[in-house]
Amino acid sequence: MKSGKTIWAFAVLLITGLGFSQPPDTLWTNNYGCWLHDYACDVRSTADGGFIMVGMSNSYVSGSIYLQVYLVKTNSDGDQLWYKTYGGAGNDRGYSIQITADGGFIITGSCGVGTGDDLDVYLLRTDCNGDSLWSRSYGGSLRDEGETVVITEDQGYLIAGYTNSFGAGDKDFYLIRTDSNGDSLWTKTYGGTEDDLAWSVAAVPGGGFIAAGRTKSFGAGNWDLWMVRTDDDGNMLWNKTFGGAGWDTALEVQCTPDGGFITNGYTMSSGSGNTDYYMLKTDASGNLLWSRTYGGSHYDNGTCIEQLPDGGYLLGGYAKSFGDTDGDFWIVRTDANGDSLWSQLYGGTELETLRGMDLTLDGGYVLAGRTRSCGKVEQVWLIRLAEDLTGIGESEYAQSIPSGLALSPVTPNPVLSHMSFDLNTMVSGQADVSVYDLYGRCVAVIHSGQLAEGTHSFMWTVPQNIASGTYIVRASCGDLFAATRIAIIR
Repeated sequence: MKSGKTIWAFAVLLITGLGFSQPPDTLWTNNYGCWLHDYACDVRSTADGGFIMVGMSNSYVSGSIYLQVYLVKTNSDGDQLWYKTYGGAGNDRGYSIQITADGGFIITGSCGVGTGDDLDVYLLRTDCNGDSLWSRSYGGSLRDEGETVVITEDQGYLIAGYTNSFGAGDKDFYLIRTDSNGDSLWTKTYGGTEDDLAWSVAAVPGGGFIAAGRTKSFGAGNWDLWMVRTDDDGNMLWNKTFGGAGWDTALEVQCTPDGGFITNGYTMSSGSGNTDYYMLKTDASGNLLWSRTYGGSHYDNGTCIEQLPDGGYLLGGYAKSFGDTDGDFWIVRTDANGDSLWSQLYGGTELETLRGMDLTLDGGYVLAGRTRSCGKVEQVWLIRLAEDLTGIGESEYAQSIPSGLALSPVTPNPVLSHMSFDLNTMVSGQADVSVYDLYGRCVAVIHSGQLAEGTHSFMWTVPQNIASGTYIVRASCGDLFAATRIAIIR
């Protein structure tokens, strides 16, 4: 059940400069849970403007308490629409969720095996209402966990995690590729004689995958950040380690528009304190371009990263360096070079841990994790932030408000195959109307040419090569521009 709405927020390391450079407003926060320990590990914006979260919850099964996979769906105001739990007489965890082409969900995590502590990788497919369509488990006789799942071009799935059952050492990177029904196509392990754990994976445009985590088998220190690049069949193309004498870990990796990669995690080898956020940018071959640390004198651990339309980044995790607290949600907004623009804390007097973030349809952010400050032991915590205006100057912001150029609402939105909208302009001249992805890449040109003053109607058919996701329709004429977000569902 959902308890009342609460808001705790304060800013640190605020930097102001040209244009807007400050944290967006908090629109609302909600907490959710059953009765004991409830966690959110990942969140996604859904096409209806709401949100879907996955994590774990304590439940009674056959008279005993076990962790179960916990799925929560909300509307745009954070009101709970439904929740579901999945699992049996064992500890089952949900770590990662993606939205499938039919509006359903694919979840990975781990499931208990027997009555001991052994786990298998768990893959669960549901419909849009959270009803289970099928589930699969993968692994051997020891502990094996899935940490991240991505949808492949053939609408199958790739899971990244670690295995204690197979490979060369105590634990190894573990990749499992399946078809659309969850049937295994191949499995691969990567590592040496020590522990090597993959926390994240991404599909690389043009083919193959990039996995990231940490290694004790290779590198310069105790734990080093480790990246492994593979082809479509899981064959290693290259691997790279980064770090020093301390613990260095990547908890999320993403592909960047220039063909390279970006990670966020934490480091003990550099920075200001015990652990700091650790963002690292490489080229397509894994060569380091730059790295940044963020934090104070205590423990500050990065867990997630989002790339933004202006080329910058939003980092998320939790921090103990700021305020009198056990730890708070902490987000850091940077420019394209990783230089901090602002940061913000959210939390109460107890521990709050941020585990998942996503962009919203209106240009804001949603943050998910867990809180102990709500009066119960631990509950899921969801925070909705308004549009981020970082980098938009006052005059530019004024132009984006419907005055000289305005876009009508796109209908329908979400977009299935076609959409229509009106563009109203109070000037005449060269006008461009295009569709951009959230990395700022133009994916389609709807119009480019002269337009007279007045209202103009447009209809657009979505090309087959454009995937499901959130996009921006942007119109410009002279110095004026207007933009709106759409969700495309294939």
